[in-house]
Amino acid sequence: MGRYITLLLFIGLAWGAELNLDREIRMAKNDRFKNHEISLGMLDDKTGISFIGYTFNIKLNEMNELFVGAGTFLLAFTGTGGIKHYYMKSNLSIYSILSFQAIESMGGNGKLATGSLSFEYNLAKWKYVWAQIKFGGVGVIPYAEGNNEFWAYPFAGINFRF
Repeated sequence: MGRYITLLLFIGLAWGAELNLDREIRMAKNDRFKNHEISLGMLDDKTGISFIGYTFNIKLNEMNELFVGAGTFLLAFTGTGGIKHYYMKSNLSIYSILSFQAIESMGGNGKLATGSLSFEYNLAKWKYVWAQIKFGGVGVIPYAEGNNEFWAYPFAGINFRF
C-alpha cells in the first residue's frame, strides 16, 4: 500500500512540475525570451570546453534564467547545468553564469564548477531567431578530492536563440 501512495505522490509531483514548465514555456513565448540556444565558437561560458553547444533555457524572472545543455569539441563531450544572471540587459548585455559541468573525453572524464563574467551583443533579429555575439572569461575549479587547482580561459562565439 505504501508503494502505491509513493508512486501516486511521485506522479502528482511530476505532473505538477510539467504543468509549471509548460506555463513557463508559454510565458516565455509570449515575450521576447527564447528557450533554445545554439552556440558556435571557441569555448563557451555555458557548455564549457566546446565548439558547438546547445542549451535549453528556463526564464525565472527578468534578470535570471536556468539552463541545461550539452556541447562537443572534437572528442570531448560536456553536459552542463546552471544559472545565468544579467546585471544589465540591452543591446550590449552584461551577465554572469554559475554552472556545473561534466566532461567525457578520450583522455578521461571530470567534473567542473565554473563561473563566468560575459558580454553579449545583439547582432540581428529575424522572425524566430536572434543572433548574438558573446565574449568573456570563465574561471574553473575542477572537482577532485585534494585538488586545489583554479584555471581560467577566455571565450568568444556566436549564439542563435530560438
